[in-house]
Amino acid sequence: MYGLSIECARLLECQVHSGLNVSNHRLLHVTLELRDPIQITGTRVSLHIPNLRDASDEKKVAMAMQLGVRIEGHKDELAAGDANDINVQADTLTRWTFECASGNNARRRFTKC
Repeated sequence: MYGLSIECARLLECQVHSGLNVSNHRLLHVTLELRDPIQITGTRVSLHIPNLRDASDEKKVAMAMQLGVRIEGHKDELAAGDANDINVQADTLTRWTFECASGNNARRRFTKC
């Protein structure tokens, strides 16, 4: 667990949402009161997560094999990272998993942002 002192915000509420029993993951809900206003410049993205519960066994196996091939092809790059690269590596693996589950076979190289 990491400790972080944030001088620009006050924690109003923090709870783990336990009602979404989709996986072993849980949703963390945090409400902050910011000292200064923020401006969000990003574009809102609507993400549709693939429903793997309804996927056939064949589709699940194909997805796992496709992801395995992708990871195997970039194993050296993934293993070469250090502790500073862990977020980039996690983002890359998450993106690849989503693409394989979605049937989006676009190959992208492991790159640092």
